[in-house]
Amino acid sequence: MHPDKAQGENAPTAEHSIDAARVALRQGHLEAEARGTKGPVVEVLSLPEGPRLLTWLDGSSYGETPAQDRPIAEVCFDEALEAELLVWLFGPERCAEPASVYRALWKMAAPKARLVIATEAPWPGKTLCPDEHAEHTSEELAASLTRSGFEGIGRMVDGPFFRLWQAQRRETEAPLVLAEAEDALIAGDWDKAGRHLENLTESLTSKNAVREYALLVAACHDMAQRPTQCFEALKETLALDESCARAYCGLGRLCALGGNWDASLTFFEKALSIEPALVAALHGKAAVLEAQGRVDEAFTFVVHASDLRPRDNVLMEEVVRLGNAIGKKKQVERFVSYAAARRPA
Repeated sequence: MHPDKAQGENAPTAEHSIDAARVALRQGHLEAEARGTKGPVVEVLSLPEGPRLLTWLDGSSYGETPAQDRPIAEVCFDEALEAELLVWLFGPERCAEPASVYRALWKMAAPKARLVIATEAPWPGKTLCPDEHAEHTSEELAASLTRSGFEGIGRMVDGPFFRLWQAQRRETEAPLVLAEAEDALIAGDWDKAGRHLENLTESLTSKNAVREYALLVAACHDMAQRPTQCFEALKETLALDESCARAYCGLGRLCALGGNWDASLTFFEKALSIEPALVAALHGKAAVLEAQGRVDEAFTFVVHASDLRPRDNVLMEEVVRLGNAIGKKKQVERFVSYAAARRPA
């Protein structure tokens, strides 16, 4: 029996629902395919203490007791596991750093290995479960997979409540460069990030990879306070992918920094028309609305953003500040109390 098929009857209702969805996805989409897989199958489970990796040495035993069950942080990637099927069901939302898991899966995957991921569908105002860190838009998830070395990213199921994704391991070293540049930017070192991108010697063959490269270049310019170059890089990104919500969001931020509120609002609204749950755009629109004196509307948007990132203290502080400014102290108290109850002790 799979480790999370047998849960206690007193488990929270939300977790029962997720477990039931996992079982249904395994039975309906994965078990038959896994049993036809000759090589190893691995599945990630996101638990409060951190993600664990379950390993079956061949697909015929998938769904039974795994050959190994260990924290993913303890996996030695030099052991050449060469997994042919990689699975992560309703886990990215419950992991503080899902990109680190995607990268780990890439390292342990065989050439052309298939990855299957299930995620919940985000929407503004959605209430997250206590164990969830964040909801990610489709674009954000695809971007993270691309930067971690996967291609052919698509949705097998695109329902109102969950999405089932598939991807394939890319065989070039290009994703490692994108990941290293992203890590440098997160650390605040735009110069190091730029050097990584300049050292990319392999051709980027997919539209997704070229788009992510352009966005990382834009981020380097932004962090280096080169707004003109950043603007041009974002425009180039949209020339590659006119539906890139993050590029529109970046243009909105640049216009806001320049005091062009109307243009900024237009860009943020365009981003949200593509990805309604994009937190950066929700937060950016809230800032512009506040600057225009529309504080009630700003409060609504920052609440939506905080709902999707309940552990983000900056968003929580914005909710409190704006709510108190417009006299919604009781609503703020309820919101903060509820948000605090969702955070781990």
